[in-house]
Formats: sequence, structure tokens, C-alpha cells
Amino acid sequence: MQLLSENMLKTIQSLSVWQIYLLGFERILALGFQLLLTVWVYQAVRQKKWIYLLAAYGLHAFFDLAPSLFQVGWLTNPVLVEVILALELVLVAYGTKEIFCKKS
Repeated sequence: MQLLSENMLKTIQSLSVWQIYLLGFERILALGFQLLLTVWVYQAVRQKKWIYLLAAYGLHAFFDLAPSLFQVGWLTNPVLVEVILALELVLVAYGTKEIFCKKS
């Protein structure tokens, strides 16, 4: 029993080393972004401000924009996509800190 199709195995075997590292970097960015979105959803429930929940949905769509543009061919450089994702993560982290970590 094969877990992966022949086509998928060929695709994986054809990846270069930098592409594999780029995939790992993207997963780290995605994990960090999901943690930030968890803060937004938690604050939405805790403060009963459902606008934060809507903001979390919007931020998630914003984060998915660059990979989507890559899939349809509007962006052709995978490194550029990862740079955009890293910038988005930094911006959302800064915004999250500014909104939810106010000093009393």
C-alpha cells in the first residue's frame, strides 16, 4: 500500500534543498501567525468584542493572499512570497502587541 501517489513522489524527489528549507520556513511562519490569530480570537471572546473575531478572519485572508497569488501565477518567485509572509507576520505581531499589550 502506497501512502503517496507516483506523481507526488516524483514531485517531492525533484525538489532542491533550498525549496525544502523554504517549505520549513513557511510552516514556521504559518505557526507563528496562527498563534497570533489565537490571541485575537481569545480577546474577542474575553472582551466580548466580536470585531476582533472579524479582524482575525480578515488577517487570515490577508496572510493567504501572497500564496494564492503565487498559485494563480501573479507572483512567480517563491522567495518573494516567503518574504511577504514574513513581513505580514511582523506587522501583525506589532499590531497585536500595540492593541492587546497596553501598559496600565
